Amino acid sequence: MKIEEEDKIEVINGITIIDDFLPAPEFAYMKTTLMGPNNNTPKIPWTYYPYKARSEDFEDSIYEQQFVHMFYKGLGALNGPSDHIGLIAPVLDRLAAEMLLRVKLNLTPVTPKVHEFLPHTDANISVPFTTAVYYINDNDGYTGFSDGTKVESKANRLVYFDGSMEHFGTTSTNSKTRLVLNLNYIGGEYSAFKE
Repeated sequence: MKIEEEDKIEVINGITIIDDFLPAPEFAYMKTTLMGPNNNTPKIPWTYYPYKARSEDFEDSIYEQQFVHMFYKGLGALNGPSDHIGLIAPVLDRLAAEMLLRVKLNLTPVTPKVHEFLPHTDANISVPFTTAVYYINDNDGYTGFSDGTKVESKANRLVYFDGSMEHFGTTSTNSKTRLVLNLNYIGGEYSAFKE
């Protein structure tokens, strides 16, 4: 699927934001499958991480945690794609990336106030790559950038940018979980390096 004229696109400081990235029926099916029919009973296995971003950035905070489902991890990893990668096929098909580097689903539990995690990049590689965040549910969390830009968590929104840009996620206070799909890839329709 190509970028269409009717796509709701906004570009701020090299950060591209697209609302309603998937058609409503595809998004509704994917969200229900990932979050469960009541938006609180995920149907995929999760791994608990007692930190966000890179482990060397561990911050001594009870909120510095997340659950992760790794759909795909390239970059020299020995494991192949998750058995559940088909659940996110609509997003992957639309991105049309030339090469996936990593695709993971992050589930961050609710906190009493919005907590910002440490700025980071997702990979330390010598080739240009794109980072994208696809928001599964609405909440008061956001993705922040070092220039002060904040992209609110809005269901069915995709934000993408140069993978060398430091960014950070947050917790949320108005939803049991904050669920985002984090993608790192090279090339494709939604590349930060497209001319």
